[in-house]
Amino acid sequence: MKPLLLFCLLLGACKSQEVLPENCYKGRLSLRGICNNYVIELVGGTIDTARIEAQWKNPDTGKFYKNAFALSNPCALPVSLKEGDEFYFKLDSTQLTETCITCKAYSPTPRKALPIAICP
Repeated sequence: MKPLLLFCLLLGACKSQEVLPENCYKGRLSLRGICNNYVIELVGGTIDTARIEAQWKNPDTGKFYKNAFALSNPCALPVSLKEGDEFYFKLDSTQLTETCITCKAYSPTPRKALPIAICP
């Protein structure tokens, strides 16, 4: 019985590292503010720290977010994504030309913003 228990413990200790789709990052939609003011946290992959907020505090709630950025092209985010959902994306400035209806109401977001495209 002990060898089986030891095997199970060792198997649980070995975690496979997630493989990201090519040229993609893993993000979490952490805050879906009004008028398409979205906050995304980077949870997989590495983006230059000068382009994202290592730690951002929402002034309305006091909640902290790690490796966060605002979405500069809100039309690129599928409406089916909910707060807390994780997804794969790539940086894509060509998405900035896409237009959709947005309003001018304010919802706090990090100062740093990135354009993205959803990875297949």
